Amino acid sequence: MIWQNIRLALKTIRSNKLRSTLTMLGIIIGVSSVTTVISLGNGFKQQIQGEITGLGANLVSVSPGNIFERDDDGNIALNDSNFSSAFGVSTLTIKDLNTIKKDKGVAAATGVVPVSGIVEYKEKPVKGAALVATDSDLPAVLGQELSRGGMFDGDEDENIAVIGADLAKDLFGSRDAVTGIIYVRGEKFIVTGVIESNNEQAVSQLTGFDLGRTVYIPLARGATYNQGSTNLQEIDFTVTEDAEVDTVVERLEAKLTKNHGGQKDFSFIKQEDILSLTDTFTSIATQFVAAIAGISLLVGGIGIMNIMLVSVTERTREIGLRKAIGASRTHVLLQFLIESMLLSAIGGLLGVALAYAAVGAITIFTDFSGAFDIVTILVATGVSAIVGIVAGLWPAWQAARKDPIKSLRHE
Repeated sequence: MIWQNIRLALKTIRSNKLRSTLTMLGIIIGVSSVTTVISLGNGFKQQIQGEITGLGANLVSVSPGNIFERDDDGNIALNDSNFSSAFGVSTLTIKDLNTIKKDKGVAAATGVVPVSGIVEYKEKPVKGAALVATDSDLPAVLGQELSRGGMFDGDEDENIAVIGADLAKDLFGSRDAVTGIIYVRGEKFIVTGVIESNNEQAVSQLTGFDLGRTVYIPLARGATYNQGSTNLQEIDFTVTEDAEVDTVVERLEAKLTKNHGGQKDFSFIKQEDILSLTDTFTSIATQFVAAIAGISLLVGGIGIMNIMLVSVTERTREIGLRKAIGASRTHVLLQFLIESMLLSAIGGLLGVALAYAAVGAITIFTDFSGAFDIVTILVATGVSAIVGIVAGLWPAWQAARKDPIKSLRHE
């Protein structure tokens, strides 16, 4: 009986192609929107996780302000009461950097200070060039390589600089950039090395600047451009292979708190913390947008209910005839319920196909890629079928309750 009703429902849908398509439109739009958003969210999450994981699990950052806290399960979250502290003057100092460098569990550590100023080459400003003060451990900590020349010591008070590979190519072309001349805030600087960026996007997200287009100068030299301040905007360090990251972080937190007079006005951020935050933020964003897109499913369900009510009225004589030859209320109920469910399920499958095409187009024309999985497809199709069942209940019940004699007399 079920298969007979399915064949009858498909026949009815085919005989009213335009109306059936318009009826499914709300479901198609809703499912395609939800599926596209979830797939793009999953793709973004996987992309970020892959890049961060590529930096290594032993990389830790120290940022100014006590802006993160952990719950009872150890999950990290933003500390709302201290969030604004991250935007004030940094309290991280060279003393903190040296404390971290001297720890037995630290392989390498570097301090980073953004410096305001214009970079020039041949008396012309260099577009998109960032200026950062740091020390010689930067490449080792961030997993970068010097393709030419060498780094400087952070305590050097000399006009020397290391530049990113993209900047070196733009300024010097095929010529060797080492010993080349650039100008920082009107002063001549000699290029001593070129950094060839690895895993550049992930590192840029961590540090906040484009490694390939950055000019690096010694910390001591950067202090002269920051009104003599030696405070650091960020400290990054790597933990030795034989040490536990959590143990090292706990020990360093105690040491830095002592440096800061008992005040914990800084935050240690491990790679797993960044992954956790990324997962939380993308999940919330995906759920929010998916919830909005889900409104289309509600609209689609209402559309199916309206059309099914019209269909019941149009097919009143058919209902009367079926009942007259022995069809029960259950038979009639199932007939219209299955038809409603099929309308919605077919719309769901078409929505998934549309989402797949949309994500494919986004992947082709942008650097972003989505991630489809069978669970998303099954859930989207299943939800659309449930919407069809719910939307068809009232029309199906109306059809099942019709009196066969009155239905046969219906004009």
